[in-house]
Amino acid sequence: VRIIGEGGMGVVYEAFDRQVDRPVAIKLVRAECVADKKFLTRFRREMEVTTKLRHPSTIRVFEHGETEEGRPFMVME
Repeated sequence: VRIIGEGGMGVVYEAFDRQVDRPVAIKLVRAECVADKKFLTRFRREMEVTTKLRHPSTIRVFEHGETEEGRPFMVME
């Protein structure tokens, strides 16, 4: 739908998941950051930890993976 946040290593988009009829946020690593192994390790750790969290004050990660170009992403509430 639109960009809702940007940082040096990624962009967060507002999106709509038509399969389950709900709004989501997609955090996508910038293409130029994919070569930074230290950053990718940190991003993957964030995905692993965030996916396991269950608390009213934290976001839920619905899905995560990589694009065809190898850019990691997270789909969140």
